[in-house]
Amino acid sequence: MYNLLTPSYRRILDILSLISFLVFGIIMTIAAWEVAEESFIRHSLSNTPLQVPLWIPQFAWVAGLVWFCVVLSLVLIRSLLALADKDLATIEQLASNQDEAALLGEEA
Repeated sequence: MYNLLTPSYRRILDILSLISFLVFGIIMTIAAWEVAEESFIRHSLSNTPLQVPLWIPQFAWVAGLVWFCVVLSLVLIRSLLALADKDLATIEQLASNQDEAALLGEEA
């Protein structure tokens, strides 16, 4: 159905999907932060002979999610600027889903 829409409507859907993905990433980051913070406060240790403090890998997980949100925010901002300039090609390059022919390596 996506491929049946006009290019301008597809680009709007691409931007809406970026916004949805960013909201999901922010929710995941907040939840991960709460888990890592609780492990740090409680001095939780892993259930292994090494007994690694759980906050170490959990804060690495949070850092990865923060980086994901930062990059996604930059792509969204650039896509919104391209939308304001009516530069559909840039939005397609940054945020669009490839069509089936491109995924299969065929010429369109």
